[in-house]
Amino acid sequence: MILEVKNGSFSYGSREVLKDVSFHLEEQKIMTILGPNGVGKTTLLKCIMGFLQWNSGGTMISGKSLTEYSDKELWRKISYVPQAKQSVFSYGVLEMVVMGLDKENGFFYSPKKEHFERADEMLKELGIGRLADRYCNELSGGELQMVMLARAMVSGPELLILDEPMNGLDKKGVSQMREIFLEYKKAGNSILMATHNPQDVEILCDHVYEMDDGVIEKIY
Repeated sequence: MILEVKNGSFSYGSREVLKDVSFHLEEQKIMTILGPNGVGKTTLLKCIMGFLQWNSGGTMISGKSLTEYSDKELWRKISYVPQAKQSVFSYGVLEMVVMGLDKENGFFYSPKKEHFERADEMLKELGIGRLADRYCNELSGGELQMVMLARAMVSGPELLILDEPMNGLDKKGVSQMREIFLEYKKAGNSILMATHNPQDVEILCDHVYEMDDGVIEKIY
């Protein structure tokens, strides 16, 4: 079991957002949390990752509690892709992808030639090598989404956790993203993603859960 959430609950003050959430994700599977905007999907992902602390319950990664991992150990195993927002910083695309290797080398490491080569190869693998010399604040929303995915994948994690990964993508981009996910799964890895769009899960997911009012229910 790559991921398990046990009886997870979370509140913002007196407002209960997540209510006794439990589910698990096996190795080499793709799972979607489906629900409209505002029902708590992003909050759920943040609790799973440890960015927000569960009020009760917890997250298990490969049979170990999230709290048993050091940051370095955890980020070698999983990567998170938030909703892409237009960058206000003038980071180069290649530089942004190299940042995905911080978890291997420490936050203050100085990237070497091989790190940039690895990042460039990751961009090419995702079909966006043409963006290597661009700046993030010049990209469209869909292009930035793909760059953020490259940053998450460059370190070779076993589990990707993604928030609305298809946002900003045109039809071709959505098709390309699906192919990337299926290849990633074929290589032995797992994906958990949250989306409001039912079309995002077509011919892609092994398991789908529907979320509403802080509760999730398995559809299949």
